[in-house]
This record gives sequence, structure tokens and C-alpha cells, in this order.
Amino acid sequence: MRAYRLILLSMILPLFTGCIQLAAYYDMDTDLIETSYEAADALVARLNPPFILDRTILVAGFADIDAMDQTSTFGRTVGEYIGSRLSQRGFQVAELKLYEPVFISVEEGIFILKNAVKEISLDKNAQALVVGTYSVADDLIYLSARVVNPINGMVLAAHAFKVPLGENNLRMIKTGKILPAPVPRRFPPGPIEREGEDYH
Repeated sequence: MRAYRLILLSMILPLFTGCIQLAAYYDMDTDLIETSYEAADALVARLNPPFILDRTILVAGFADIDAMDQTSTFGRTVGEYIGSRLSQRGFQVAELKLYEPVFISVEEGIFILKNAVKEISLDKNAQALVVGTYSVADDLIYLSARVVNPINGMVLAAHAFKVPLGENNLRMIKTGKILPAPVPRRFPPGPIEREGEDYH
């Protein structure tokens, strides 16, 4: 009887694994929004000293870890969601949109930022810059979000997370390589809600 149960279990487990992978492949939109919101909350919780409400936070689109000078519709969308969540929490958020990459390289935990980013940060009196990278695997996208000092590039807080790779996210990764004009766009502070429901 024990051997029979083990054989039956070995036959059932692959079916459950396949269901999980199938769900990860198709259930994209809700996961991306919710996980991005959780990432923003994690950054706020780990930041010490905390954000100042009346000073600007710049949020950039996430870059492809294998091509740090490129982003995509996916990378900018994650940045949008994180910026929206920070705004919902009452912070002054401006989206940083540039034709050039936000940073040149990372050396010993310090982001080497573009001069244009530093100039915009000074002009906006920005207290922090939220940046990130993503890498694409077989069925998952791994993301790393960081809060960076906009002047010296020092990392102030970090959070790693992942989302399923499916048709929707894959399409966004492959499109939208050209960035919009370099004009920061402010998110007006608003209540914490999504699709008509409170988000906690």
C-alpha cells in the first residue's frame, strides 16, 4: 500500500507543478501591480532615515540588467506602479523620463549616475532616486529595486522581487525601447486604492 501511494504521488506532483507554471504564465497583470506596490512599501520600510513628505522622490524606469543603457515598456511600467504607490502614501513623486540611461554603471554598491540625472535632482530638490534592474529567466522576471542618493549614488535601501514571465510581460519587454521626452511628470497625491478597492 505504501509503495502504491508513493507511485500515485509521483504521478500527481508533476500535474500540480504544471498547473503552477501555467498560472504563472498567464496570470500577469494583477501580479505585476500588486508586487510593484509591495516593492514600494518594502523600500519605504527599509529606508533609514525615512522619506520626507514635502521633498521630491524621482522614479526611473527599470533597466535591463544585460543592457544597462536600455529599458522597455515593462521597465517603465514597473517604475510607474512604484511611483504611483509612493504617491498614494503621500510622498511627492516625479517620474524621471530620459532618452539616456539613468546610470552608467554600478561599482561596489554605488550607482554612477548620469550628469543629467544629478542636474534634474538638484533642480527638483530631490531627496532620493528610485531605480531598478530586471533580468529575464525561463518563466520568471527577477527585479531589484533600490533607493539611491541622487548626488553620490549611494544605495539607501534595496528590495528584490520577481513576477511571472508570460505573454503580456514578454511583449512589454520586447517593445518600447525609445524613452519619452526628459520631462519629470508629477503624480498628484491620492487615496490608496486600486480598481475600486482599498489596497492594504
